[in-house]
Amino acid sequence: DYMFALVVGFDVTNELVNCNFVQVSNEVFNVGVPTPTYTFSNFWESWGAPEGEGNLAVDPGFVDAPEGDLAPTNPALDAGTSLAAVPYDFLGRERTPPFTIGAIEIDE
Repeated sequence: DYMFALVVGFDVTNELVNCNFVQVSNEVFNVGVPTPTYTFSNFWESWGAPEGEGNLAVDPGFVDAPEGDLAPTNPALDAGTSLAAVPYDFLGRERTPPFTIGAIEIDE
């Protein structure tokens, strides 16, 4: 059995939003087709924060990263944006405003 499809007018984007990056090099930031865009993300001890709305370059202050608690305790709190495609955080909790950068939503 074979299937053939002709896709016309397909638009691909490579956008990363509300992410925490730690110790990432420039070579990683600019890999992909199309070149990735970054918004409302934090780049700590990395090459630097690429241009993009809401990007930061601060220590995320993870509560206990070695034990997997990646909750931020810094300016990433309330610095994120709404993502309709991601209504829940890594722990399954609903994301509510003001949004936190990263996998875990923090309600203050």
